[in-house]
Amino acid sequence: MEQRDAQERRFSSFNLTGSPGLNGRDGLPGEPGLDGIPGRNGLDGLPGLDGMPGRNGVPGFDGVNGTDGIPGTRGERGLKGEPGIRGLPGPRGLKGESGSPGMDGIPGINTWHVTGTPPSALLIPPSIPGSTRHKSNKQPVVVIREGENLRLRCEAAGKPPPLVVWSRQDGGVIDMGHWHDVQIAGPLLNLTLINRVHAGVYVCEADNSIPPADFKTFDVQVHFKPYIRVKHWKVGTYNGSSATLECLVESFPVAISYWEDQVGRIIGNSTKYSISYHQNPDVVWKTTMQLNILTIDGSDYGNYHCVAKNELSITRGQVKVHEIDRTRYTPSVNHADEITFGPAPPRIQSYEELCPAPEKCQKCEKCVGHSAILYGLRVEKYGNVTYPGPRNRTSDCMLSAVGKPVYHSQTNSKYGSWMRDTHPRGQQGETKYFITSPSDPNYLYEYANKNYYLHKENSKTHTLPTPFVGNSHVVFNGSFYYQERNEPNLIRLDLATNETTSLTVPGLATEGQVFLYQDSRDYLDLNIDGNGLWAIYSPAPDSATVIMKIHPYTLQVEYIWNISMNHKHYGNYFITCGVLYAVDSSTKRETRIRVALDLFRERLLDVDLPFNNPFKRTTMLGYNYDNKEIYSWDNGKQLTYPVKVIDMDDRDTDEDDEDPEEARRPADYDQDYEVDPLAHS
Repeated sequence: MEQRDAQERRFSSFNLTGSPGLNGRDGLPGEPGLDGIPGRNGLDGLPGLDGMPGRNGVPGFDGVNGTDGIPGTRGERGLKGEPGIRGLPGPRGLKGESGSPGMDGIPGINTWHVTGTPPSALLIPPSIPGSTRHKSNKQPVVVIREGENLRLRCEAAGKPPPLVVWSRQDGGVIDMGHWHDVQIAGPLLNLTLINRVHAGVYVCEADNSIPPADFKTFDVQVHFKPYIRVKHWKVGTYNGSSATLECLVESFPVAISYWEDQVGRIIGNSTKYSISYHQNPDVVWKTTMQLNILTIDGSDYGNYHCVAKNELSITRGQVKVHEIDRTRYTPSVNHADEITFGPAPPRIQSYEELCPAPEKCQKCEKCVGHSAILYGLRVEKYGNVTYPGPRNRTSDCMLSAVGKPVYHSQTNSKYGSWMRDTHPRGQQGETKYFITSPSDPNYLYEYANKNYYLHKENSKTHTLPTPFVGNSHVVFNGSFYYQERNEPNLIRLDLATNETTSLTVPGLATEGQVFLYQDSRDYLDLNIDGNGLWAIYSPAPDSATVIMKIHPYTLQVEYIWNISMNHKHYGNYFITCGVLYAVDSSTKRETRIRVALDLFRERLLDVDLPFNNPFKRTTMLGYNYDNKEIYSWDNGKQLTYPVKVIDMDDRDTDEDDEDPEEARRPADYDQDYEVDPLAHS
């Protein structure tokens, strides 16, 4: 191509025009030229037309299930739905495990009608509190140190009054100083400067010829340090022979015994030594220990020790083995007086030897009048106001036994009050329970029945017109009675109409730490019984006890007693049948009711009843005369105590026949036995 172009240019320069030549053959392709500079982008083209809709795709495969997500927060509790229709009874379930034994009930009585006697003569067999007649494994175990004094009590009730006789279960004698008795009559058994021979089981039996007789047993365990008696303290023998060493050991708890040789090494059974121990089958605290030395040689002579050790002390006895001339004497023992090691038992002395009977005082003239001195108590009218006097007594009875506490429910509050209406207006009121809490002094919580109460689902909340103070309230005939906070007022609130009645209590404390009992938050203690409404308080700062008798409907004061009983000395008071009872302590597990004052007759009654605070903090105590139960609030636990009451007519109430010297004062003890630990010091 390039050559042809060159020829054309050459011929054109001569302006000659030739005939067209033949087309030449294409030349060989030249090498590719360099890339040109890219041109500018062209303008955007016009939008294209929409395409035709595509066909539906083929359905895909199912995906794999995902993992569960994190649980969300719990939503609020919805409203309680309507009860559903009761379903069909299900199949009978498998037999459950046996339940635990129930609590002991109140002992019953047998009555007998004797031919030829009037029907009013009721004969009752004897009964001992804590009797072991049906519970042989429940006998009290009394642990005492030798040399102390022990007093066992066995009070029995029955009609006619039973005779109480003490004896030993093994049939042995009871050592009482100069006398050895097989049986001792009376409710008290005094063992003074107690000796190891006094250890054993003692039985008090009560009998009044009305079967069955009752009895109670006491297992007395006397603890003392080991005491060793060596009858033959010097044993003679010769080479090639043998020797027997013996020690008599007395100790309880039973001692661990062993032998030591001349240098203090413990001896064990071997070909050289044979050791044996023999415990007395009749007396557990007596043991005989023997050491037999075989084939004596020169190294066996010297002092051997019998050792006895118990938790109180360790005692070492000594036996000497010496050589004798075999040509002149046969092996023998020295028959000199025995020697002893350790503290010897004290000499037995009777109670009469230690405490001779005091001289009998002259008879005091009987005090008469409204303010008679009753065993050191003064009972007078309170204040100078004249009152109409208490209405006629409608219930005349007294407590003869208090049963074991029965658990019902509990809260976290150490203080509180729970109540039943002792005289409800209708049948619905008979099932209701009421509770107050010191943290909510403006409310009274009502529970329709026991099921609601146990599940803590109150059916009604009563808003009080004024807040309360304390825990000793009562509910009676549909009304709630309480002390108004910071005011000396007793309030009666009708729970049906919300109408209130108030009474100003003279001298009633309203603030400060001048509470009524040892461990309470009460200034006023309210009680209700068959005779009406009672209010117990103490006018601050006086320590005397004031009892106010009030008409339960009108709150009219009928009478006020002023009693010289220091309320701080007692754990709680309560009133039933017009009798004021005092519980010794509200913080001791085992305590007693030993003071009972008949407010109508103004005289002390002979009572001594055990009482139990199982959780050791009773802050509320009240008697429900309708159910014959004591209600308590013990460290947040709600308990009841079944009680047994007897009519006053069943007891001799004729004061003119009573000898003041023989009248029983309230005893100062907490159990059926007393131990004097300082007797031997």
